[in-house]
Amino acid sequence: MMKGVIISYIFLVLPSVLAVSEERYIIELKDNKIDKHIEDSIIAELYIGRLNQVGGARVGLGKNRIVVINISREILESEDSVINLEPDYRVYSLGNENWNYNAIGLNFSVIDSNFGEEVKMAVLDTGVNYNILSINSGYDFVNEDSDAFDDNSHGTLVSQILRNPGTNFPLIESQVYSIKVLDSNGEGYVSDIIEGINWAGDKILA
Repeated sequence: MMKGVIISYIFLVLPSVLAVSEERYIIELKDNKIDKHIEDSIIAELYIGRLNQVGGARVGLGKNRIVVINISREILESEDSVINLEPDYRVYSLGNENWNYNAIGLNFSVIDSNFGEEVKMAVLDTGVNYNILSINSGYDFVNEDSDAFDDNSHGTLVSQILRNPGTNFPLIESQVYSIKVLDSNGEGYVSDIIEGINWAGDKILA
């Protein structure tokens, strides 16, 4: 039994980074002063808590950041108000090969009706088909809404490790939340991943 254990951010299946397809950056500003032409390019604000690297981007600790789009690196680097900037890289999920319970050392002989009790998990991926799996919809940071439905299938496939269709094995009594940070192509941005982790910390572990 796994009582009293809290597990978060259990599957961040994002080992690879794609080249930036547009000029999109995570930047830190001096004294939070924002020039007008930078302000017009802001698409998100981030708080970087426990992380110092996501998908290859060094994002710092305990700092507030903003995400800007369609403004060149040269312009940003010329601004006195910009302390630091990193590309908001696109990342992508692994392939859709089936996972194997034996490969992760799961012994079904020890699973009972209380297995996973008081365990909380967040799956950061392409979402989940919760018509198939008994998993809570967290938040969709790709489309910015509360419906984290899977339009790719990768997140659902990964989540089957936690909730086997029709049985809810192996983590029968656990609370599993799906957070959508990757789109229908299995791709997403570092900034959305950061927001997903923050959401999990605030909403699930609070």
